[in-house]
Parts: sequence; C-alpha cells; structure tokens
Amino acid sequence: MNTPRVWKEPDTLVTGGRLHYWLTDQLKVGVTAGRTEEEDVESRLEGFDLTLRKSAAAWLKLEYGHSTGPGVLTSTSNDGGYSFGRG
Repeated sequence: MNTPRVWKEPDTLVTGGRLHYWLTDQLKVGVTAGRTEEEDVESRLEGFDLTLRKSAAAWLKLEYGHSTGPGVLTSTSNDGGYSFGRG
C-alpha cells in the first residue's frame, strides 16, 4: 500500500512582519516589511511609522510606505487554506 504524498513544493511564499516600540510614553516608532514570491513574480513592501501621543484621546500618527512589484494577486480557499484558486 502506497502512502499518498500530501506535501508538495509551494509555488507561493509570503513573509513579513511588524515591529513597534514605545521609546517614551509619548513617542512610538514602528517598522513593517513584507515580501511575496509567486512563480516568477516578486513583490516587496516596506513601511515606517511614528506616533506622537499627547494623551489617551489625542495623538498624531505619521506613516510612510513603499512597495515594488505588481502587488498581491487575489486567491481564495474553500478548505481552510489547504488549496487556493484565483479569485
């Protein structure tokens, strides 16, 4: 009896993350980065943000972002992420 092969080499890889840190009670800095590799297409996203807080109800948030590549293609999954189809 042969065991069916469940895992196959993925043709899409998405990596990324977000970090933020309060330097003081009034100043928070954050960075965001992401990368998508799908077949022969690569996309990247980088971002930076700064939050200046006067009080719990008043703050100013500045953000900058830059991306390269064609962007994110739409994918859908009807089985919880085991397989995807183009939407």
